[in-house]
Amino acid sequence: EVGILMSNYFKNFPVVDYKFGDEIGFNRFQHIGTTVDILDQVKEYSVYYRTYHIQNGERPEQLSYKLYGDVNHYWTFYLLNDHLRQTGWPIREADVYPKAQEYYPNTVIKVTAVTQDKQPKLIDTGDKILIEWVATDEQTPMSQSKAFVPGNYVYFRYSKVTGKILKIDQDMGMIWTDAKGIRGIDDIVEIIDKVDADKVMTDREFIPETRRAEMEIVEVYDEFDAPHHYEDASGDWIYPEYSGEFPFPINHRSVNTMNSVSYYQRLVELNDKQKSISVVKAESILPIIKEFNNLLNR
Repeated sequence: EVGILMSNYFKNFPVVDYKFGDEIGFNRFQHIGTTVDILDQVKEYSVYYRTYHIQNGERPEQLSYKLYGDVNHYWTFYLLNDHLRQTGWPIREADVYPKAQEYYPNTVIKVTAVTQDKQPKLIDTGDKILIEWVATDEQTPMSQSKAFVPGNYVYFRYSKVTGKILKIDQDMGMIWTDAKGIRGIDDIVEIIDKVDADKVMTDREFIPETRRAEMEIVEVYDEFDAPHHYEDASGDWIYPEYSGEFPFPINHRSVNTMNSVSYYQRLVELNDKQKSISVVKAESILPIIKEFNNLLNR
């Protein structure tokens, strides 16, 4: 529907010879790179425009008809508002939650930020020699760990699921992974090799043979529900505090849920900000469009 309307916007653009792809001949086509700064000039004079708050579910062509009695003036909203051109028209409030789930499909774990190194130990059962990975006395801050890095595989000991580390936020003390089905804060996250990870993916009862480091989990989130950032009462971003003593554990209790802004909440806020736009006043729309078309035809 909007695509059909867009053709009305381009209909007065000058026509040039244009070659599409590997075609030998040229086609006559509107020069869509043409720029006219009449709407930029309008921005400088508030007498020509006013602020409007887009209603929930209101479409560009609907608003154009509502303000001007014509669906074809919708394009002025985009030329007058940089944020609409950059990030698009706001979506319906009911669509924000499914969009958040679509945009942020992974799992986020909040951790202590202190890794426990592990090493293999041979155990003779009498029948065979087993390899058991045991924790050493050596602890490493997550920021210095060579095991907990993006691209490595993690295994959740009690949930018996695995996945890849996608991202680590050292300031927030959080790890992003594509693992699903992590049961919660009573689990332990371990670093394993890809061969073991592949086996766990096909057989959840398989016990990985390589466990190079581990870390305690503080909390588990669906990505869309995870903290995007924390804010104080003034709206300034704040971060959890780290201990000043090695191995620098993070104190997640230094911030709380009242400070937390989730990815979903942030998407709601950004969508709401999109709704505040400048629109040409009804009495000015036709003269401005006329001048716009005149400049196109020069």
